[in-house]
Amino acid sequence: MSDVAVTQPDRDAAAAIYSLLGFGPCQHIIDGVEDDLGVVQIVAAHRLAALEEAARVAEAHRAPDGVPQIDYDAACDDIAAALRQSKEQSDD
Repeated sequence: MSDVAVTQPDRDAAAAIYSLLGFGPCQHIIDGVEDDLGVVQIVAAHRLAALEEAARVAEAHRAPDGVPQIDYDAACDDIAAALRQSKEQSDD
């Protein structure tokens, strides 16, 4: 379906969704056998999109009045970089 990097929390969430929908035990999803399954790919894509949006928010956020601009802005940039780095990490 897609080449979205899947993490174990993605698999766990996808298995929980399938179980709630009445598909029964989903150990094969948890074990990573079905990483190309639509629900797994959707959960993984959602995680990546959320991390990217959080990074954009961090980059756009700037120091309020009275807060040292340089330290605050650098911290926001560091947060954005850390979020983007976590997007690249996978438990392959």
